Amino acid sequence: MTIVDVSQPSAPRQVGSFDTPGNVVDISVQSGRAYLADSSGLIIVDVSNPQFPVELGRYGTSSWVRGAAVADSLVYCSIFEEPIQVVDVSRPDRIEPIASWNQHRSTSAVHLANRLAYVANYSRLQLLDVSDPRQPELRGELELFSNMRSLNVSGGWAYCAQNWGVTIVDVSYPEQVTRLADIQLDGEALDVEVTGDLLFVIERNRGLSVFRTRAFLRPSLDAVSFPLLSKRVSSWPFLRLLPRDFH
Repeated sequence: MTIVDVSQPSAPRQVGSFDTPGNVVDISVQSGRAYLADSSGLIIVDVSNPQFPVELGRYGTSSWVRGAAVADSLVYCSIFEEPIQVVDVSRPDRIEPIASWNQHRSTSAVHLANRLAYVANYSRLQLLDVSDPRQPELRGELELFSNMRSLNVSGGWAYCAQNWGVTIVDVSYPEQVTRLADIQLDGEALDVEVTGDLLFVIERNRGLSVFRTRAFLRPSLDAVSFPLLSKRVSSWPFLRLLPRDFH
């Protein structure tokens, strides 16, 4: 894991790093802790001091974890060719499984917001009510016709990273999920992160690009964004942002 200061989007700066036994493919951050989806399992790291991250605990899995989303003391893990697993991390040194979603196998990403889980189930975006994590209920879904690598949700929009670019989906009404716009990229979108009106995208073999999104009701392809930065950083296969203001 590499920790990068992007308070100035035109000049990102590495401030810390953390080595894991396998390969990290996704990160969620909450309250100064990073939850790493690693090929060896789930790893929890204290990043309250970004220069000196410290491991707090880990949870081994039978296959590599592709995504990790955290809400309060629960982490939802997308696991390759396995059901989504929900684990209790209230004690990082003693992580306990509490649920397994057998109907959602080999999903590539999961994002949590407002008691909903947004699941990238191959090319299908699914919205699940997780008021009871042991019995999720389907609220809405949308077929995107291209496999998703990751997704992020902010301000009622879902940003879905796909092999050709990013699709923006209106998820403000779960029962009426609507495709809003597509951002065509030169390379494969591996990961997306949103803060304010900035959209950060990692492209394969190209690096980090930053776009500013505008809050149009029905944005068109050429109106939804324009590039602020394109910087080759091929060693960053994904990113997660610590809470901070960006301008």
